Amino acid sequence: MEEVIISEIICPECNSVKEFSFSKSIINSDDFITTVFFTRGNICEHQFNAYIDIHGKVRGYQLINFVVPSFAEESSELKPLFNREINSKNINFEIIEMNFTVDFLMYIFRIIFFKKKAIILEKDQSIINHLTNLMKYLTEDSFDYDIQFYSKEKYDTDLAQSLSESKPSFLASILTPNLQSP
Repeated sequence: MEEVIISEIICPECNSVKEFSFSKSIINSDDFITTVFFTRGNICEHQFNAYIDIHGKVRGYQLINFVVPSFAEESSELKPLFNREINSKNINFEIIEMNFTVDFLMYIFRIIFFKKKAIILEKDQSIINHLTNLMKYLTEDSFDYDIQFYSKEKYDTDLAQSLSESKPSFLASILTPNLQSP
């Protein structure tokens, strides 16, 4: 049977007390003092370190002011995002895949990540709708972007002059030769 050491741990902030059993192999390390981290809920609502010697005596405490969240904690906030149903009426991934290259989509994401302004021209409004819905879906609650989608005709007739003054970082014309809609 493994030998245990029982230590009385007192929260340095609110003085709540609780006894803990530690394996002697953990406490009896090469170091004279072992640091034990107590998270919220172990004793009270405070987080702190306890410094325990090889005999189980607590030599000191230190409150923890801030804990850097782990990726697992951060990604748990994103789970609802990944569990959402994709409304197939708004985004057709086959159309996206047939009409946009990986390089083009990479440029779109770089524009979003680097917060640049872009204008995308497309002759077919339905493709504009699919791409717009895809961007909204992928960036919802995460990124703001300044990408404007226009038909080629609307750009040529109404917007070319006024938009040339705002100087977007990226201007792409997507002229899809063979749109295949369901």
